[in-house]
Amino acid sequence: MLRIVIADDEQNILDLIKKFCDYPGVEVVGEARNGLEAYDMVLDKRPDMLITDIRMPGLDGLELIKKAREAFPKMEVVVLSGYRLFDYVQNALKYGVQDFLLKPVDRDELHRVFREAVEKKAGETEQKKYIVNIEQNLKNSLIKLRREWLLKIVQTQKIDPGLMTEELINTGGFGNFCVAVLKADSKSDMKDHVSYIKSLLEKAGQAIDDVLRGSGLETICAQEGMRIYFMIFFPQGMEPGAFWNNQDHGIIYLNDFLINEGYKYNFLSFAMGFGECVQSVGDILRSIETAAEVINNRLDPALFTACDYARLRKMRKRKAAPVFPREARENLALLVEKPDGKRIAELFADFVDEQVGKTGDYGWVYDFARSYIRMVKHMLTAKGMIEERDYPDEEEIEDLIDNSDTLERLEARIAGFIERVFHTVNECNENKTPKPIRIAQEYVLEHFASPITLQEVAGMVYLSPNYFSAMFKQQTGMNFLDFLTKVRIEEAKKLLKTSLMNVAEIAHEVGYADEKYFSRLFIKIVGVKPIEYRKFHA
Repeated sequence: MLRIVIADDEQNILDLIKKFCDYPGVEVVGEARNGLEAYDMVLDKRPDMLITDIRMPGLDGLELIKKAREAFPKMEVVVLSGYRLFDYVQNALKYGVQDFLLKPVDRDELHRVFREAVEKKAGETEQKKYIVNIEQNLKNSLIKLRREWLLKIVQTQKIDPGLMTEELINTGGFGNFCVAVLKADSKSDMKDHVSYIKSLLEKAGQAIDDVLRGSGLETICAQEGMRIYFMIFFPQGMEPGAFWNNQDHGIIYLNDFLINEGYKYNFLSFAMGFGECVQSVGDILRSIETAAEVINNRLDPALFTACDYARLRKMRKRKAAPVFPREARENLALLVEKPDGKRIAELFADFVDEQVGKTGDYGWVYDFARSYIRMVKHMLTAKGMIEERDYPDEEEIEDLIDNSDTLERLEARIAGFIERVFHTVNECNENKTPKPIRIAQEYVLEHFASPITLQEVAGMVYLSPNYFSAMFKQQTGMNFLDFLTKVRIEEAKKLLKTSLMNVAEIAHEVGYADEKYFSRLFIKIVGVKPIEYRKFHA
């Protein structure tokens, strides 16, 4: 039996680990909330394993480990840590820690630790193999720490000084580094298969990573959505430019590799942008920014599938994005008011084609597409032609824009999007319910359990009771009180079918204080008593 003491100052962590100790041959013999209590428990219980947080009150985790190992040199020690405490973990290794787990603790990882410890205790695992497993586990954890570190910088666009960057990216023997972005674009609408596409991108990213590492480079990579970010380290003395120009492993090779790999993913297209090479971790944001600039220019057919920032800079100087002129905005507003979805899409395509033809620059097009869609949305909602909730959400808009790999495909998707939007506009105009009636209906649906009067709701929409009542009947085909009763009875029917509440409780739940009145009303509308309705649907 593997006897375990758990030490953590957070009760929820203690409870979680204890719950995860459902492993054959494992027994929790003690739990402690601070270092001093944990040390006394170790002396008393003499466990085979100590699982401890790295920071605790009373006695610091490192001091606890040191004292416990002095008392029981053969005792296993597993450290719980967050990625911000990587320096503590390194110090803990000096005291013979067997493993460490990142918070939040994963059941499978903990069971892996138990399995190895049980096997070791039973003499089923050779010492050499055990050490190899420890090193591999530490290596895998370091990879995870580095991936989280890179992803956080990409997401926040800033370097947190609290992160232990030197330890995390210490790749001795390497000099310059750059950030590269691998971007996957879908050639067709695959929004219902996003997870599958991301898994394919992950496989393609792993293939690229193997190529880079096989060329003698060190990498850190992290996936976010339809992008994989690589932090690529060049060996000391290697000139990045010379490396990229090498036909055996440089830009040309990677370009051909991506094209040749494309047959495996025939509905995806890939682009890879390599940012500016830098020497200091503090300059990583510049490399990320320039890699993104390359990716934003992937609409340019003159660029390679894999392209570095130096090549992009030679082809063109960075230009300010073209300004959508005032006359064009006024024209757009007139087209929205007509409405003329076809001409709105053509206005977008004409402006983009004209500006790209003049400047040869594509880097601004994605951002302009986003702002154009926002302009259309603002004009439609401001004019009351569509409710904001009926307009496609930001995620759908970003998907159609960001996953377009050619200018023609982007313009076609914008045209299709605008056509769908104006189809919704036309439907809203045909079936539009006046706003005061919509407000009243929504209020009833949310507050039917409370006392509601026609006078109260009419005042809420700034109409007289008589006018509101007539307007409600005209728009809905029923008077307001009938609508309120219908909503309450429908909710009562649901509760009779799905809950264990008695009839009196249900009556109160839907807004009726008198059970008898509720029952008479239910019989009148539904045709049977509430209790009979429940029996029928049981």
